[in-house]
Amino acid sequence: AASVLAPSVVNIAVTGTVEVSQGPWQQEYEYASEGSGVIYTADGMIITNNHVVTDAVGDLADELVVTLTTGEKLPATVVGNDPLTDLAVIKVDPTFDLPVATFVTDAPEIGEYAVAIGSPLGYKNSVSMGIVSGLDRSIDEAQGYEGIALNNLIQTDAPISPGNSGGALANAGGQVIGINVAYEPPTTGAVSIGFAIPSVVVVK
Repeated sequence: AASVLAPSVVNIAVTGTVEVSQGPWQQEYEYASEGSGVIYTADGMIITNNHVVTDAVGDLADELVVTLTTGEKLPATVVGNDPLTDLAVIKVDPTFDLPVATFVTDAPEIGEYAVAIGSPLGYKNSVSMGIVSGLDRSIDEAQGYEGIALNNLIQTDAPISPGNSGGALANAGGQVIGINVAYEPPTTGAVSIGFAIPSVVVVK
């Protein structure tokens, strides 16, 4: 799964400034974060999470830089984003055809292998494995997304950390079954409870 899919998963570095109200004053802060994305078309369309490409108040980030598995860095622009599903599409202009991931829209089976690929804590192209723990899950509060309630999610125990957001959750054949979006942090008492947006939502 890793050898098939890893070339299609990218790192997304995000920088910008955000204005935060503090009483009658406006304070401007610089921020930097990282996430992941999955190559959707050979000409540079990449799927990721909306919360990866937006700041704390929901505005689009000032600058996005995509790092391919080759090490090449490309500037990216947001071509579409949807806070309700927490999905976004960004675009790079590559000098060659990019390796495209295969998305499968059939629902996975509970208990089948699940492989998460992304950039947890900035460690690019990290691979972790677990199983599909549940289907049709809903979350109201979890780390890694904007705070909007998400429904019909895939639950997995493949370890997911900050930076995995927007990366791939794949089956044993390296086909994408979902886009990683959130996890329950250890402070809740959770052990390896992560969530992914099903591929059927992504491709529609």
